[in-house]
Amino acid sequence: IATCNSRNGNPAPKITWYRNGQRLEVPVEMNPEGYKTSRTVREALGLLSLTSTLYLRLRKDDRDASFHCAAHYSLPEGRHGRLDSPTFHLTLH
Repeated sequence: IATCNSRNGNPAPKITWYRNGQRLEVPVEMNPEGYKTSRTVREALGLLSLTSTLYLRLRKDDRDASFHCAAHYSLPEGRHGRLDSPTFHLTLH
């Protein structure tokens, strides 16, 4: 249903998916209800870019649901950062 990209990090970030603000526990194995794929690419300068794609079997209650992804990344001195994507809604008929 969507793809999330995080570019030029080191180390590579982790991407998490959310439905209505709640973290989605989505397996990485193909599954008829839903799964996610991740692909990390080393860029020319040695930095890492990550692409995560979310596949979900949509249900009636997803009609008004909001979705977004978040990139979680490491900062100096053991700190962590998070960057959230804009929220999106799906058109279901």
